[in-house]
Amino acid sequence: MLSAVSTAPQSATPPSACCQCKPEPDKVVGCSDPSKADDFALNAYIEDDKELPPDWQEEDIVKLCWVLLKNVECLAEPATPLMEKILILNWIFTDPERLDYPFSFDFCVKAVCLSPHSELPYIGDLEVDDLRDTILCFVRKWMHESAARYPAWVHRMITENPEFAVRRFEADPQWLNREVKREEGSATPQLFDLPS
Repeated sequence: MLSAVSTAPQSATPPSACCQCKPEPDKVVGCSDPSKADDFALNAYIEDDKELPPDWQEEDIVKLCWVLLKNVECLAEPATPLMEKILILNWIFTDPERLDYPFSFDFCVKAVCLSPHSELPYIGDLEVDDLRDTILCFVRKWMHESAARYPAWVHRMITENPEFAVRRFEADPQWLNREVKREEGSATPQLFDLPS
């Protein structure tokens, strides 16, 4: 199951793979065969790079999945910025074609529930759609609690037209902070910021 995650280092792209031109054999020291220049350059690059990240082990993948899933707890906290809640909800309720992507919500739930390396006791094959439905039952309450921290006009705007608010947040996370400052003329806390 966890083999879907690439173990290839993402930042260690050899120079010959980054540019459009192929190294000339006479410019690659120790290689006179044009058909082997790329392989030779890649091997030399890997041997010289002492800081390649280690391969991901199943235990590492499960730990990262657990950290990602722990973020779901933030949804129940009124102090969690709305933009952060929106990002978490977008991760949970992603497009169906992305459900099996590495580190998708579905992937993380399955990894944590089925792996012996999990922080949780063995759960087995949990139905992710049921978990999603349970989260969905609380979303409106959680969003109202966060919106209630704002002036009444903001709370009304968010509850009456949440799609508009989401589109504006995705386009510009600071949009509502500027609107509140403009309307209220005060230094309202920036409740919609993502943590830095």
